[in-house]
Amino acid sequence: ASNNRSRRSRSQRGETASLQSKMASDRWPFAPPKSDKAEVLGLVRENGMLLEKASGELKKDREVVLEAIGQNGLALIYADAAYRSDREVVLAAVTKNGYALYLGDDAIKADREIVLRAIEGDGNCLQFADERYRKDRRVVLDAVTKNGVALLYADESLKDDHEVCLAACAENGFALCYASDRIRSERDVVLAACAQNGKALQFADPQLRAERDVVWTAVVENVTSLLWADRRLRADGHFVLAAVAQSDSGDGMWYADDALKRDRNFVWAAMAQKADAFVFADASFRRDPDFVLAAVSGNGLLLKYADDRLKYHKAILDAALSQNPDAFQYLPDELKREPRLRVLAGLPPREEEDESSKQEDEGKDKDAKTTTEEEEEQGGGPPYEPDDDDNEEGKDIAPPPPQRGEDDFDDDDDEATRAPNDLGKQP
Repeated sequence: ASNNRSRRSRSQRGETASLQSKMASDRWPFAPPKSDKAEVLGLVRENGMLLEKASGELKKDREVVLEAIGQNGLALIYADAAYRSDREVVLAAVTKNGYALYLGDDAIKADREIVLRAIEGDGNCLQFADERYRKDRRVVLDAVTKNGVALLYADESLKDDHEVCLAACAENGFALCYASDRIRSERDVVLAACAQNGKALQFADPQLRAERDVVWTAVVENVTSLLWADRRLRADGHFVLAAVAQSDSGDGMWYADDALKRDRNFVWAAMAQKADAFVFADASFRRDPDFVLAAVSGNGLLLKYADDRLKYHKAILDAALSQNPDAFQYLPDELKREPRLRVLAGLPPREEEDESSKQEDEGKDKDAKTTTEEEEEQGGGPPYEPDDDDNEEGKDIAPPPPQRGEDDFDDDDDEATRAPNDLGKQP
């Protein structure tokens, strides 16, 4: 018992020493504050936020604070509270990081020079400025020029200002959603927004979403914007075909009117431009051999979307594998063993029997041979084999299986890729 208590005592002392070591480490959250000025200056020069580790006295030291915010303006958060109203310190902080304006007191947020310096870094810092600057046209114009979304923090009167909104939308198309209804119906503002970000079309006035040049400007920037176009444009075959050609993978077809997706001529024309448009067409085309063949000829991986029955179609399989050998993964399992298809896919032909099967058969032959030898040693003799004299009347002996001649074979019988009965003809 005495030995156990001694071991526990030593263990506890070791744990206490380890804890003290951790507390002395910079990584330990409860490490004692650092009071060595030279050490703290070295830390904040590398990372201003390490001002947090300084002692209360050093957080009041002007040299230490200026050194910290010179590396990271947000280090002002760890400085003594008195510095939040110090114009020189806050100006240095917002020069490094505009968001440090948030840490200044009300008098600082009303200082025009400091506000403009903060906005110069990021227009969104307008949100921390005094209310009067949100109504200041010059300040707001500077802010939206830096970051169009800063229009959100502008006064309502400036959200209806043509010049301010145009500058905001030219910098960030999504700023259109913060503009007034009147501005959203102005053609030049909407065009500027859609040219910067096509998805801004969703915030435009409905009448402008029906105009071809406005919608086309948005589609050129981002084909997804076709989703917010007027339905008449999404039902316009020529317009949607142009959008399909503009898209990288034919996904412009996705936003077409449903009637167009069922139109054979339109789908065929879309696939002629982008084979991947097949994916977004009506599902009925996945059962059509002509369309599936055209699709896999342009992109073999589209075999994935073909009807299961067409995955046995020889011409379709050949076209898919020739265009992209990776289409092999979409073949039915029973066809993946076919040597001809494996060769098309660039894979080595598969043997009729793998090595394990051969070894298994050899083991069975060896066992059968051993059994026969044992029977002969026991005097049983070899198994009975009837000869011609034993074929007496009244005895039934099964006739040998009929032998097929070479002429009896159909050259196409061994073709594993034969299509089902209803798909016997190739397109």
